[in-house]
Order: sequence, then C-alpha cells, then structure tokens
Amino acid sequence: MMTPEERRSHTMRAVRSKNTKPELIVRSLAHSMGYRFRLYRKDLPGSPDLIFPRRHKVIFVHGCFWHGHDCQRGARVPKTNTDYWLGKIGRNQKRDFNVVENLQKLGWDALILWECELKYTDEVKLAIETFLGEPPIKGNAVHTPSEYLVFQLEPSVWAVEHLITKYIYGIRFKSQIEAQQWAANRSVEQKLKTKPM
Repeated sequence: MMTPEERRSHTMRAVRSKNTKPELIVRSLAHSMGYRFRLYRKDLPGSPDLIFPRRHKVIFVHGCFWHGHDCQRGARVPKTNTDYWLGKIGRNQKRDFNVVENLQKLGWDALILWECELKYTDEVKLAIETFLGEPPIKGNAVHTPSEYLVFQLEPSVWAVEHLITKYIYGIRFKSQIEAQQWAANRSVEQKLKTKPM
C-alpha cells in the first residue's frame, strides 16, 4: 500500500505536459475547420501547443487548475501542501504572462483556450476562426479543381480516384455524406460491370 506522499508523487508523474486530452480536442477542431499547424516549436517562447507559422499566430491550451483560471476548477485550492501549490500556480501565471509578452515582441499573436471552455465546441470554433481568420478550406466540399480531395473522407484509393473523376464531370459535393454515398455507389456500379454473366 502506498503512502499519501507516494500516491501523490505517482499521480504527478502521470500528468502530461504534451498531447493532453484538451490539446487533442483543440487540434481536432482546428484541423476539421481546415487549418494546418505545427506543434511545440521550441524556438518560440513557451513552446506553444499549436503554431500557425504563415499567420504568425499561436494557440495555447491551458489546464484550468495548473494555470490558475478563474473558473470553478481553477479557483479550487488544494487541501494539502497549500503554500506549495499556490506558489506553483502563481509562478505558472507569471510565466504565461511573460510568454505572451515575449511572443508579441517577436511579432506573434497568442490565443489562450481554457480546458473548461472546450465543452462549448461552437464557441471554441468561433474563437479559433476569429483569431486565425478565414480557414483556407471551408467544410468538406471540393472548392477548386486543384483541391480534389474531400476532407475527412475515409482514406481509400478508389474513393479519391472517383472523387477526381466526379469533379472533372462538373459535379461538386455539398457534404461529406454525399461524397461518400457517391463513392460507394460508384464502387458497386463498377463491380457489377466487371462481374461475368
């Protein structure tokens, strides 16, 4: 049986600083909106969670407790070792402020998204789009002849080939579902044509 100190130490070792669940949620949302980004550039102050180099913008995804957010979880005061935790959170807040200030001096803009906000997906998407501007690719539709792929479509060679063919015939897909239905129907049609009678 572990002592409380050993249990706390074990728990603290399990806390991740990269690829946390909140970060993965934000990455997934940003990618689904058509944004492309880099991760954890060490040459930038604070090693931001998502980096958009062409736009000179970064996004930090902060845990409410660790960075002292003013929400219910962030305002919670630990019952044990209170002085240590309050000091640590205070230092984190000061470091966060300095990181944003240093990024601005280098010509970068920063957006901070809090863990507690991520349950409001539409608001987070709006915040990302407001901060980054219009995404290069909007939704799942094909926009121009050079953008043949329908994003978020299940990756398979025949689907991509048929999407290219379908676009060449002048038909645009309004949704991912429409593209998938067309690709599935096309596959069945081809199997029927090649089946010996």
